[in-house]
Amino acid sequence: MKPEHFTEEAIYDPKVNALIDKIKIAELPEARGKGLEVKVRMKNGKEYSEYTHIARGNALSKPLTKEKIVAKFMDQVEFSKTINWADAEKLLESLERLEKLANINRIVKLAVKRTKKNSDY
Repeated sequence: MKPEHFTEEAIYDPKVNALIDKIKIAELPEARGKGLEVKVRMKNGKEYSEYTHIARGNALSKPLTKEKIVAKFMDQVEFSKTINWADAEKLLESLERLEKLANINRIVKLAVKRTKKNSDY
């Protein structure tokens, strides 16, 4: 999912709401643990299902790759238009060497949306 899937326009899309009306949420039997199962029943009655014990992105058990984390971050940057691409790349570089930084002022300055008041950063 991407940030644009959470806009009001996307949330109130009639096609999305028609799909939501078809979704049923149920608790899994305790024997299946605390994972997640998705079942899809087609119009012809055929069913497809997938179960996962641990959600993708779980920091301890099923972490995302660095490339996927960076891609998600850049998707957010592009969607929010809060900071420009060049500052986003500088921010990532700074975050990668966070332990070596004397202070985090540069990170804060790069992460803040530029306005006329703070554009002299």
